[in-house]
Amino acid sequence: LCTTHRRRKVVDRLSVTELGWGVGEIAKTWKMLKDNGIDHPSYLDFGKKLADFFVAHYDEKDPFGRIWSLKTGKKLEGGGDGGGFMVKGMLELHAACGDKRYLDCARKAFDRYFEMDLGKFRCVAGADDCNCVDKESSFPYIYSALELYRQTGEKKYLDCAERVAAYFCSWMFTYDALYTQASEFGRFGYHTSGGTLVSAEHQCIDPYSTVAVPDLFDLADATGNDVWREAGRLIWVNAIQDVAGPDGGSMNGILRTPGSQCEAHAQSRWAKYRSDPIAARGNFNNQCTAFLVTFRLYALDRLGDPMLPRK
Repeated sequence: LCTTHRRRKVVDRLSVTELGWGVGEIAKTWKMLKDNGIDHPSYLDFGKKLADFFVAHYDEKDPFGRIWSLKTGKKLEGGGDGGGFMVKGMLELHAACGDKRYLDCARKAFDRYFEMDLGKFRCVAGADDCNCVDKESSFPYIYSALELYRQTGEKKYLDCAERVAAYFCSWMFTYDALYTQASEFGRFGYHTSGGTLVSAEHQCIDPYSTVAVPDLFDLADATGNDVWREAGRLIWVNAIQDVAGPDGGSMNGILRTPGSQCEAHAQSRWAKYRSDPIAARGNFNNQCTAFLVTFRLYALDRLGDPMLPRK
């Protein structure tokens, strides 16, 4: 295992969601460099060591757990569906190196998570800052179901992908709520359609869902059902609002770097980041975080511009 906290004091609590991302991203990085004549075997070794740990610690009742100790290698917390990020990571590692152990373990874990939660139209506890029913935990299962369908040819995984995508999109606004000009939504022309709520605890709109847009497009291609592509485009046009332009600038007294974006858009009187619940409706939380930019780039790298016609 490895620390996931690089800019503050090391905390002996490792999230399987972050470790799963690490496995997949380092595997793809190794493959990209290798394909371009640059070999970094330590990158692949790093990903395989992480994945091997979770292959060895697979538990049928709680496939990949939730929180692990860096010092002892023991599970500190179980439950939840954050292990889907490790499923996705193992499948990406398998695609990079061809080791069937990772495909077999990922398939076994996916089947178990789907049996426990996803197949019952629920997903829970994949985020690091809350432990509740949420949207974010379900994203990796769309990719993983499609990849398992590609690898095995079993139609059940295509059906699984559609069911998970339906769950993911059940958090999405399909209409524009109305706001007064006194609200920030009204002043800036922000529309809610295509926005997705974070979770039962965080009932605000965030642009996280751009990360799933390529998978929704892939699902449309695999099924011939264009509703998934339209859902992806609706998500995209919502998520590219509130993005600071080339000169950055300032909003609500906060300096904005080019490309930055607020993490949360409070469409209701949900007021976790504001002291006045009356003024909270239709406003931004003014916290510009990096993952939103990362996920937009992730989608663009995989898909290109989602609004352009598909070739």
